[in-house]
Amino acid sequence: MFNAQAFCQLALVNWRELLRDFKMIIYIFVPPLLLMLVFPFIAFLMNEEDGLIILLLPADATQAVHALAAELQGLQNVTFELVDAGEGMRRKASGEFEALVFLPSTIDGGSVVIETPAGSDVRVRAIKLALEEAARAAGIRALSVSDSGDFFADPLRYGMVGALVYALASLGLFGVAMPIIAMRQQGILRLMRTTPVTRLTFVLAQVPARLILGMALTLCALLAAWALWDVTLPQLAAALGTSVLGFWMSAAFGYLVGGRLTVPEVTFLVGSPALSLGCTAGSVLFPLVDWPEWVHTVGRLMPLTYWADALRQNLGMGGPALSPLWLDLTVMLAVTLAVTLLAVGLFQWDTPEQAYSGKRPSA
Repeated sequence: MFNAQAFCQLALVNWRELLRDFKMIIYIFVPPLLLMLVFPFIAFLMNEEDGLIILLLPADATQAVHALAAELQGLQNVTFELVDAGEGMRRKASGEFEALVFLPSTIDGGSVVIETPAGSDVRVRAIKLALEEAARAAGIRALSVSDSGDFFADPLRYGMVGALVYALASLGLFGVAMPIIAMRQQGILRLMRTTPVTRLTFVLAQVPARLILGMALTLCALLAAWALWDVTLPQLAAALGTSVLGFWMSAAFGYLVGGRLTVPEVTFLVGSPALSLGCTAGSVLFPLVDWPEWVHTVGRLMPLTYWADALRQNLGMGGPALSPLWLDLTVMLAVTLAVTLLAVGLFQWDTPEQAYSGKRPSA
């Protein structure tokens, strides 16, 4: 059964102990922050100047489309030449172009179409980034783009969301499992077993302190997204809710690992490869565009796949969705509930050496 008074007391003790343990906070926050610095560097290396791009503006284009075309022509890293539809089709027939960008008549009534000839050095990714930047400057919230390319994602936005998932997963797994194992080694859990505290109460009492730290990190990342990429408040609220659910899911795995293992070092030996595999095969840190199909199959079995995909859909960044949002959230909730119940059922208070054998101690 759940004991509310014991829950409050244990949660307060956990918070005080976590504040004293600066080493744990460093282990949790420093690696993800360093990881986040990698993606701006990658985006900077990929932000090279491209050649001349032909921009086709239809005669019946609306004011919003004209504003988009003006913003595109004002960009510094990509050069656009604005022509009418007739001149654009002439150049397409003659092959005198590196890339053609067909603007729709209305923003809501069509898609921007990108065409590149064989052998062109112009990168479609750079054009899409330019369209995204110009759309934001013109006040256009959503711009549909169609091309012959495959998966597209801005490495900075994709990686920043992945780094946040990695940070929260690390906090939930190691930040929960390690203290539980330490308390078991010290015999604290053995003494706690003699009190009215149930396993469910003890497990739930580990949540508040870690959740506060995790949500503080999440709020910092979301505020940065709001400042840099014009993310709306409803999107931030949805992403915060998804982060809470994802943290609960990773913490459930932390309870499961901490409830069974007796040596802290084994937690890293087991948890680090599992977390790395989940982030890699699950397309968390980077999209697996040209990888074999069996890798994508393995990724669908990773809960982190659905967590990262849901966050990118909440924030409207990171390329096409891997699954519908409802499916992402359903899988996360189902895994969370299943692992939580499993962790409570398999939780051990004692180590095998501490377990009572039924024999009297020798004099």
